[in-house]
Parts: sequence; C-alpha cells; structure tokens
Amino acid sequence: MTEKIKPSQFIYSYGPGAILDGLHGPRIILGTQTGLFHPNSPLSSEINTRFHIIDDRMTNSLLDGGKIFRLPTEQEQRVQGTANYLTNPFPTWKLCVNRDMHKGSDSFVLYQEGSCPVCHDTSRTGQEAIRFVQACRNGHMDEIDWGYLIHRSGRKCETNHYYYNPGNGTISGITIVCPVCKQVCQFGNVYYSDYMPCSGRFPEKEVYRARKPIRRYGICTAHMKIIQRRAANLRITDTKTLLRIETALTSLHVNLQDTAITAGLHLADPQNVDDLKTMLNTLVETGQIRDVKKNEILRHDWDQISEAIQIIKKPGGSVMSYDELIRDEFRKLLDGSEQGIPPQRDDNVRGETICEMIPEMRKTFSVKDQTFLISPVSRLTTITVQTGYHREISDSGNQQQQAAPQVKYDDRFRDSQQNTVRWFPGVQYTGEGLFIRLDNAGEWHHTLSGESSNQWNNAYNDRDQYTEYLFRDTTSRIELHPVFIWWHTLAHLLVRAIGEDAGYSSASIKERIYLDLDGDRARGGILLYSTQAGDGSMGGLTALVPYFDRMLEMAFGQLDTCSGDPLCLEEKFLHSAAVRKVNGAACYGCAMNSETSCEHRNMWLDRHVLMGNVT
Repeated sequence: MTEKIKPSQFIYSYGPGAILDGLHGPRIILGTQTGLFHPNSPLSSEINTRFHIIDDRMTNSLLDGGKIFRLPTEQEQRVQGTANYLTNPFPTWKLCVNRDMHKGSDSFVLYQEGSCPVCHDTSRTGQEAIRFVQACRNGHMDEIDWGYLIHRSGRKCETNHYYYNPGNGTISGITIVCPVCKQVCQFGNVYYSDYMPCSGRFPEKEVYRARKPIRRYGICTAHMKIIQRRAANLRITDTKTLLRIETALTSLHVNLQDTAITAGLHLADPQNVDDLKTMLNTLVETGQIRDVKKNEILRHDWDQISEAIQIIKKPGGSVMSYDELIRDEFRKLLDGSEQGIPPQRDDNVRGETICEMIPEMRKTFSVKDQTFLISPVSRLTTITVQTGYHREISDSGNQQQQAAPQVKYDDRFRDSQQNTVRWFPGVQYTGEGLFIRLDNAGEWHHTLSGESSNQWNNAYNDRDQYTEYLFRDTTSRIELHPVFIWWHTLAHLLVRAIGEDAGYSSASIKERIYLDLDGDRARGGILLYSTQAGDGSMGGLTALVPYFDRMLEMAFGQLDTCSGDPLCLEEKFLHSAAVRKVNGAACYGCAMNSETSCEHRNMWLDRHVLMGNVT
C-alpha cells in the first residue's frame, strides 16, 4: 500500500499534513518524528551521512540551525526493505454507493469503520472515500462531525451511519439524514459557512496507527470550515530555495567568524581597509591567526568586507535574511556575467561541479529601447527546503482577519550523536540556467514612469501595510517595487516565448527575480533555470543563448495582445487601503504561467509597467 512520488513533489506539494489517495482510501502523511524517523526507517541510522543535505547558508540563516534531509529513492528503499514514510487513514468516513442494496432507502450510506452497516457489502467497487474534511486557518484539521452537523444543539442519536443523498450532483443539492430521528441537513447551507468551533486536532502529529484522534477543545479560537480534501488551499507549502554558490560573502563569513577576528572586530571597529589591515597584522604578529587567512580576507574589496562585518556584528551573528542571501547570489551572478565563475565543486558529493559560468558564451541583444546581456550558467545547483505549510481557510467569525499562520516543523528526532535535532525535508538538483540583465553602466535600471509604476512605487513605500500576503521575505517586501514588477512580468513573458520557440513547457522552467536597491537606484535581473531531470538540464537551455533575440522579440511582442483584452488591459493596480490587489493587467491569457514555474504564485505582475517603459 504505497504511492510513488518524486522528491520534488514531496517538497512542493506534499510532506507532513498532506492527504494522498492510497490503494484502500486516503492517507495522511504523518509528522517527521513518527512518520519518517521510526525505528525501521532507513534514515534512522544514516541521517547524518547518506541522506543529509549540507548547506551552511540555508542551515544557519533560514532554518535556525536545523538540518536538511532528503527522502531515500525507490532503489535505496528497496535495498533497505522498509517503507520510506508511514501514513494513517484520513479521513476514515466512507460512502457505500450500492443504492439498490439499501432496503428502505434510495440513498448512499455514510459510515466510518468496517463494511457498510446497511448492506454489509465489502467490495471495493461499492465504497468511496468521503471527499470532505474540516479545517481552520490555524492549521488544524479533522473529520467532519456528521452528528453535530445534523443535530446541532440537539442531542445526537445513537447511530453508526447516516443516509447521504447526492441530489443533482452539486454541493447545494446534497442532503444528509439521520436514520433514527429522520432529521435532515442541507449540506450546502453549512458548506459555505463556519459551522463549528475548531477541534484543535493535528492528525499529522498523531502516532502511527493511532486508535483515537487527539483533540484539544478550547485551545484554538478559530472556526472550522468544510473543505474538499483535495482542495489546493487546504495545504500550501512554504519553501525556501537557494543556489549552491560560493559568493564573496560566504567565503568572508567563514574567515571573519574566527574567534580572534570576531573579537578584534568588536574592539577595533575598523572603518576602512587600512584599519582592518592594522588589526589583522596585530593578530598575525601575536600568533592568533595565520598570514594566509589575513591575505584571504584582504583580497576582497572594502564594500564586500564592510557588508560582511555588519552582518557578523549584528545580533544573531552572521545570520542573513532571505533577501540578503538572494542579493548575495545576484551580485555573484553579476560578477560571473563579466568575469565568469570557475567550476565550484562539492567535496561532499564526489567533487561534483555545482556552479560554473563561462563569460565567452554570453551574448548581447538590443530589443526595443533596452540592451540585454544573456549569460549562460552552464552548471548550477539548487537546494529547496520545505520550512512549513499553512491552510488558507477564511474565518468569518474572526472580525480582524489576518494572513494564515505558518505551521512549522517542530518535530524532534533523537539520534545517536545529538540530543535533539530539527530536520527539514529538502531536495537538491543540478541543472543549467540563463542569467539575464541590462547591459549598461553599473546595470542600474532607468527610472520607471507612468501611472501604474507610480502606484506600485506608492505601494512599496507603504509596504508595511501589506501584511496579508506571503512575500519571499516579509522584512523587505521587494515584490511591490515597480522595478521588480518590470522584471517579473518580463520573466513570465520570456518563459512563454521559450516554450513557443524551443518547445519547453512553462512548468519545466523556473524563475528567480533579483532586485538590488541603493537609495533611489535599483537594478534587477532574471535567472531562468531548469534543474529537474529530463527538463533540459543537459545543455538545451544554454544552447538558446545565440538565438535569444528571438525570445526577447516574442516576449515584448506579447505585451500588446491578450485573449482577455480589453478586460485584462483595463485592469489596473491601485494602491488603496480599502482594496488590496496583487496584480495589474495580467491573466492566464498573457502573463500568468504554471504556478510550479513562478516563485511568487502568479502575483506581482503588470503589463502596464512594462508597456509604459519600453518603446
């Protein structure tokens, strides 16, 4: 009774709390402590070696010291002879659809355990899993309390089944009848409302083969809503992705975090490279550091050193925000587009190349009034970690509606070497990419103009008011900046153009939008990459560089037309306290792509910003 899923599916779609369709009914994936790190798990004895993904930037800055594991492959599991991940039945209520065998009723029978209590049929052909569960915005989820649904404040009848009439096939046409008192529930009336207080249940945190559900009434103040168990908003994963790339900051961090150097930075507080050189010379003369480490630090320019020092000296040490890490990537790619990136190798995985850029392969193209530099990344490696998930369930009983909180992985696994370790599911892929930026002095973007750009700029200046959306980094909310909108919209159009010209599907190419701000100046770029096996990770994407002018022409050509026009083009972004919008002129006919491709869930797009700033 197993189901095969790709490692990337476990990160982007599944994981603890997700419901799968099993051979004998739906199953819920248990938390890591009980579902994955069970005594017979292949990970229990080898988590620190074979299945451990090592990335210090991700671990220290984004996971609060937690570690990353990957799921064993099918071949590794076959060698171990045990299942990868344990699951529990959920939901357990079923429908017997053998109407002809239900004497005295022309309805389906809703029951929970064993065989149908009316016809006693045990064949799988006549049994269906119920397609509804109940959940709240705080992440709790439970079986539907059908007795409460029918009787409400009245006393529940003693029965182990109910009659379920699907009516005309719509939700509003479903009726449920108690076989004892004959009371009827119109299912549509409760489906569209918050029908009961939250039960406080997390079925994914229960033990394997739990006999009784664990409910904690009174803890959660939210209301539960009925929702289909396969609904997309029932479980939305929260992921973080970083490139495995050795940047100036990461190498500086390693050297500056030396105990003697860190202490010297706090005492001497160097303000320029000469002050730093004096401090390091003193440490070398006193034998606290080696001359090699001093020279390794001083080979970087002062701007890079100063930024690294500020990060190390701030509370929390060298912990960087997600936005800082991504800007660090951007600067390394900017340097790589000019000077290249020599092959960087991963000594933990047989010396495999994890990043490489060859500057001789880059091309420059002028399209409209912009000159673009297209630099191939012949080798890149990404690490994606699922940090948690949330349920986007509205709660009309809560007058002050806020964004759904994230359900974090707080399960602990005790191994033989450490007392408690936080483990996060992750996946590492190697592939290729295209880095796209403007080819001008300093790569700084020209000032954007137009009504839509001004509205987005107003939203960015008032970004602290946008608390109801999921941003890549809530400390910066750079997605609201008009230059980000410009690059993000162009990225989506380019993905579509590559699909039309080269045959790639929009789901096979992922995006990363970069934005670096310096006062009133802004510069941005795009990384389009493919790292999934079989989706162009063998040179197909980088081979498009000599012909990329065609893709740029097609992308800008798609700006003026959309199958949804004029309605799509009439849609404009407006910064308003009363109405919060995430897009301007953008729909699935022009700028929206597969959500597995878009890092921002098809938000922060606007054709008007791009149309108003090209000629």
